[in-house]
Amino acid sequence: MKFDKKDLFEMNRCYTIAPVNIDNKNGFAFASDGKDAKGIAFLGDNFEERETLWENAGGCMSIKQIPDKQNEFLAIHEFYLKKSPSISKIVWLKKINDVWMKKDLIHFPFIHRMDIVEIDSTKFVIFATISHFKKNKEDWQLPGAVYAFELPDDYSKDFYINPSLVFEGLYKNHGYFNNGMGKLYFSGVQGVVELNLIDSRIENWQTSMIYNGPTSDLLLYDLDKDGKEELVKIDDFHGNTARILKKNGQNEYKEQFSYSNGAEIIHGLSVIEINETPTLIISARKGTAELIIIQYRKGEYIKEVVDSGLGPINVSAANFNDEIYIGAANHTTNKATVYKLAKD
Repeated sequence: MKFDKKDLFEMNRCYTIAPVNIDNKNGFAFASDGKDAKGIAFLGDNFEERETLWENAGGCMSIKQIPDKQNEFLAIHEFYLKKSPSISKIVWLKKINDVWMKKDLIHFPFIHRMDIVEIDSTKFVIFATISHFKKNKEDWQLPGAVYAFELPDDYSKDFYINPSLVFEGLYKNHGYFNNGMGKLYFSGVQGVVELNLIDSRIENWQTSMIYNGPTSDLLLYDLDKDGKEELVKIDDFHGNTARILKKNGQNEYKEQFSYSNGAEIIHGLSVIEINETPTLIISARKGTAELIIIQYRKGEYIKEVVDSGLGPINVSAANFNDEIYIGAANHTTNKATVYKLAKD
């Protein structure tokens, strides 16, 4: 499988990537986990149109477009593992008269993951903290937690956010996945927690542990098209092995495939259908620093290397106008890069 590569921008500590739609143009937004950085979206058929979403704000862990609002986003800013007390926050971005405006939505220590979900016409912001408090980067004595609150309707109004605790107790609360069907997944030292969004009452949401084993990042998807989701997980915290697991008759996850190959800090996971074939995308920040794809073909998982040596820390796949793209935030080499699937 061949991909055409395009380096878009030199960005110090390029970390975050997200598919976006701005002014009816598709593209990817990139941001840095370093300090005093920019958030930039690259749009259009060749990603040659650029929108600077913000300047002089770093520590970006996530960018999410607000559902049904084309030019409005939320983003995590100022998350730093080494900085305590934490100054992390969620900000609200809105394009007004061709100018990107930004206001703080909520300040909260060590916000690491964030999403927006809609239930019964109510938009909720759900965010996960990696720890309650850290004395320093290596301090993991306290667990993280997951919180939620209703997103205000109007950017221009004043608001006060008092988030509800959804659950706590997950150490090194790092991974997150939304299956798009009312279930969210969080992962850490103890394993993978499923959060079932029963209805629009936060107190009714239910949690269960679906996998016991240290997990950094994860996703669930039916990769072999047998009607059952496989669990893809990265071992430990910023681990060096990714595994595809499948439930057996005893409702236990068993390994079907593993990937390491000299990779270090495997971090990015994404999945997309290519010609109706589920395609798993995995990226490693160090070591071989590879970007790979994996497909299930003729009874086995086949790995292909898309690129190596650039050190992508996060990846995102998207289908724009029936063209398949993989966006890569290359943390090690400070590059924002896009790969387009070449036509046969």
